[in-house]
Amino acid sequence: MGIILSNTLIGGSTSLVATLIICHIRYGNPAPEDLINGALGGLVAVTGAANIITSQDAAIIGGINAIVVCWASRLLLKFQIDDVVGAIPVHLAAGIWGTLAVGVFGNLELLDTGLGRLE
Repeated sequence: MGIILSNTLIGGSTSLVATLIICHIRYGNPAPEDLINGALGGLVAVTGAANIITSQDAAIIGGINAIVVCWASRLLLKFQIDDVVGAIPVHLAAGIWGTLAVGVFGNLELLDTGLGRLE
């Protein structure tokens, strides 16, 4: 239970910090909703693999998630799609990345599927 909790917190906090850095460099002053979406997206992205990854993997997943959530938020603005609460970047985009992250970072022995990384 401890590894699941720590990996989830590491993923969320890493995503928050990475979102802060990305938004500051790219857009100047980061908006509070971008930071909240980054943190929540990090939690979403790492949760699917929290029991089968290391802490370093959780940090990498959270960092990459910041890019995914920022990109998805800007894509919605570009296409003028109204998402007031930011559910699409947080749950759809981060969820897709988190699903892919299970296959990329997951410990194959703990997954116990008998398959290799590319199968």
